[in-house]
Amino acid sequence: MAIDITESKFGGLIDFFGGKKDLIDKKVRILHELSFIDDPTRILRAIRFEKRYDFKIETRTLRFLKDAIKKRMLEKVEPQRLREELILILKEDAPGKQIKRTQQLAGFDFISRGLTASEVDYGLLNSVTRELAWFKKEHFSRRKIDTWLIYFMAMIDRVSLKEAQKICNRLVFSKGEEKRILSYKKIGAGFVKKISKKGIKPFEIFGLLEPLSYEVILLVKAKYREPVITGRIKDFLEIYNDIRVCISGHHLRGLGVAPGPHFKKIFNCVLKAKINGVVKTEEEELCLIKKYIKNNHGCLC
Repeated sequence: MAIDITESKFGGLIDFFGGKKDLIDKKVRILHELSFIDDPTRILRAIRFEKRYDFKIETRTLRFLKDAIKKRMLEKVEPQRLREELILILKEDAPGKQIKRTQQLAGFDFISRGLTASEVDYGLLNSVTRELAWFKKEHFSRRKIDTWLIYFMAMIDRVSLKEAQKICNRLVFSKGEEKRILSYKKIGAGFVKKISKKGIKPFEIFGLLEPLSYEVILLVKAKYREPVITGRIKDFLEIYNDIRVCISGHHLRGLGVAPGPHFKKIFNCVLKAKINGVVKTEEEELCLIKKYIKNNHGCLC
């Protein structure tokens, strides 16, 4: 559709293909029968628009879409273009309905042969949506997170680490995206056991979660719904992750400590003590460092 901007017909609608009627009837329609063959990414776009606007893919269009799927047209698209269309789907508000419709019509062999979405996966996707709403409400001042990446990691939750690496390579994810995806895939029973451990100290929680991205942490919170785990993740995000030491290299030099690798060890000891509640003020931090120096750099934390 277009608007005529000539003086004689200014404002007139040019609509050769009945687009206005399709909008009124809430229909998604292709212009010609080879549309999905010419550009198979239109399959994903049709699904995205259908669910975003609560439209229906028109009967004839749906037939041609299914024909293109049978010919595995999506698997013939350049991986970069597939990645971008997939990201657009995952950037939709609560994209579970788009993912479910994609599974129903096309499946996910174009991502990884044999990849499917089950009711368990939809449950995880819905849990992710809830966690993102919580994060936005409670942590709006933090850095912007890649919400689409959390949904993607949830989609491939059941694939192996090796297969996840293949998917990253095939879809040409950036190094940062790949790093976050693989760090999530490496989280296993050992991590869950440690963070669930009775009597775990705050700094131990900090040590488990601090190396992970917010995207991975939120997905862990969405997947493991046990109150102990979710409570400790909340403590990390709301308390421990914001704790900073007051002392600096200037303070250490003033105490006669020569610069070197042990600076990091001292700062780490002070941070550990602060997170565990052993020290709170700058004066208490300095007192701890003096004990550290007196004890020949023996660990005080």
